[in-house]
Formats: sequence, structure tokens, C-alpha cells
Amino acid sequence: VMPASGSNSFYVAEIAPNETKTLSLQMTTKYDTEKTTYPLALNFNYEDSKANPYTSTVDLTIPVFLPTKFTLQNQNYPETGIVGQGNYLSLEYINKGKGTIYNLTASIEGNVQTDVGSSSYIGNVESGRSDSLEIMITPMEAGVQNCKLVFTYEDAAGNQLRTEEPFVMTVEEAPQ
Repeated sequence: VMPASGSNSFYVAEIAPNETKTLSLQMTTKYDTEKTTYPLALNFNYEDSKANPYTSTVDLTIPVFLPTKFTLQNQNYPETGIVGQGNYLSLEYINKGKGTIYNLTASIEGNVQTDVGSSSYIGNVESGRSDSLEIMITPMEAGVQNCKLVFTYEDAAGNQLRTEEPFVMTVEEAPQ
């Protein structure tokens, strides 16, 4: 863990009795840092009004969480369809982040039914892993259908994240 830019030292000329000062320092990590908790020591060097020197140290622990980089590629969305007839949607998903993606679920929003019900639970996806997904979608109504493929997942801190891919289908009535 290190400062994002600049120095890791501060100078404050004076703090009056019962006064506080707030100082901020943006921190970052090297790219290959592992997800864990790291120690951080804050060292204070100061003098009283008679120039007597003092030192103090406060030990902290800083949790490091790795950013998620969930990406989609080779998306193949159906552009046309017929009411009541299934079409396949396919794509590849990749976890390009350093940490695991947890509880990945895929769903389709729009006036369609799918062969996976309301959603498909995929599970955890480790760093560097990829897989493909294929879902059959059946349009329920003629016309232009605005749909959305939605992935929901959690990062290592338990934050809920969402990736959306909109797509449009032009749907015709089934032949009589």
C-alpha cells in the first residue's frame, strides 16, 4: 500500500488546544498486490509549546480489495424473431480482474421467455477464467422488443454489481 501520488508526509505548523486537523492521503496498491489486510503505521513527530519533542505511532490495518473486470465478448443476439418461436443468444464472459467474481447470475429483461426461467445461476468465476453462455429466448409479442441481458454478481467485499447489455429484436407474428 502506497500513496497514489506525492509524498507520504504532512507538515502542520500548529494545532491549538482542543483543535483538530483532518489530512487526507489517497492510497493505491501495485497491480500484483493480493487481496488481504495490510499493516500501516502512522508516525507522529511533534513538539509542545516549549519545544519538547514527542513521538507517537498508531498502527492500522488496511483491507485491500481488488477491482472486478467482468467483460463480455463474441455476443450474438438475435435481431429478428417470430412470436412463440425460440432463438438463441450466445456470448463469452471473462473475469479479467485479479479477484474472484461471486454469485454470477444471468437474466433477460424484456417481453420474452427463456429456457432458464427468470435467471440462470452460474456461480463463482475465478480470476482469468472464461466460459460461454447460451440462452434460448422466445418473444411473446410482435413488434420491436427492447431487451436486456443482465449479469449480477458480487465482489470480494460483498458489493452487488451489475453489467447490462441491451439488444433489440424485431418480432413478427407467427404464420397462420
